[in-house]
Amino acid sequence: MKGFLLLLASGLLLHEGAALKCYNCQSTDTNDCTDLPKVQIVDCDPTRDALSPVCIRRVLQSSLGTNLTLQCLYKSTGNECDSPSATHHVTKCRLCRENLCNHSGIPYQSLAYQLTCIYFLSILIKMINKYM
Repeated sequence: MKGFLLLLASGLLLHEGAALKCYNCQSTDTNDCTDLPKVQIVDCDPTRDALSPVCIRRVLQSSLGTNLTLQCLYKSTGNECDSPSATHHVTKCRLCRENLCNHSGIPYQSLAYQLTCIYFLSILIKMINKYM
């Protein structure tokens, strides 16, 4: 019984084996990509390149205005957050490897998952302690 409970508890800590999910939005108005229920979600293809995909959130500023990009990035060269030219400056940039992490707010799904795991683990710990 104790072994089953420990196996169940460890299963709660495992993440899905599915592809990384990223928000996908390109806009000249940063507000266009902030209404998350309306922003497209894409599955990054883990077999596309030898490197595992990452999500990127990058804000470029130029004389023409601001450009926001949210997307999957397949080839991380280490300079994705560098300014691409003298006239375009990166004002904000973030690479991340968790589902839907490329937005500016709290990753709600990740937080909900963590809280659910903590709740069930506390119940399992109480059950284990009861039978010991």
